[in-house]
Amino acid sequence: MVQWRNGQVRANIVCREFARVGLSRVPDAKVIAKIAKLIKPEVVEQIHQRIVAMAKQAGAVKGQRMRVDTTVVEANIHNPTDSSLLGDGARVLTRLMKKVEAAAGGLAAGVRDRMRTVRKKVVAIAISARRKGPEGEKQRQEHYRKLIKVTRLIIHQAGRVSKQVTELSKSKQAAVQSLLHQIATMTARTKQVIRQTKARIFGGNTTVPDKVVSMFEPHTEIIRKGRASKPNGLNRSRYRGQDGMEKWVGWGVIADNLITLGGLIPAAEVPA
Repeated sequence: MVQWRNGQVRANIVCREFARVGLSRVPDAKVIAKIAKLIKPEVVEQIHQRIVAMAKQAGAVKGQRMRVDTTVVEANIHNPTDSSLLGDGARVLTRLMKKVEAAAGGLAAGVRDRMRTVRKKVVAIAISARRKGPEGEKQRQEHYRKLIKVTRLIIHQAGRVSKQVTELSKSKQAAVQSLLHQIATMTARTKQVIRQTKARIFGGNTTVPDKVVSMFEPHTEIIRKGRASKPNGLNRSRYRGQDGMEKWVGWGVIADNLITLGGLIPAAEVPA
């Protein structure tokens, strides 16, 4: 499949006819991205599998050999700092606990909102980071200790909320099950952020295993790009599997920079 740019389709009559746009307005990249986000990756994958299956029936895809091409795509996340990641974890956990409380019709122990304290500590860390020298570093570490303490209180509260749900009726438990799953996921990520924050701020260790750089895109990694303007990139690896006729037979986002045989198996298993 030829990958045309938006401008090529707009300016070329043949491309317009092929894309079935005609004389209508050509949708820009933002519209296509919004549509892809709306129908979810699972539906996009089903459409892709259907196209490959039709290509097989037409004899366009032989399936005799496969070429793999990997690249990285920039992750759509904010610049990660230890304080911002702690703030993200605290904010999401607080929001999820409030949703559980509302869906359950109230809990025995209400959810306490500590986000005002969290925001104050995040701002204090940003201000103290401007101060140079030992005094500024000492002040920054003290603010981090307080932020970590508040974040741990929120994590403990999330555990108590999950425990209180077990005392509710089965219908209410079923209504908040998905929220509890999200709480468990975000709790694990927030704990990891606390571990890596303590290692870097108080121990100077920047090579913590399973480092989290985004609470919402956990597979994002920091990649050394070697550019003066942007030495580090925040990316996710993506692979594309193609057969000998240059037709795509599989694609996906992988969790690290090294593609494994397990990641290639779905690309090889093309539906008949």
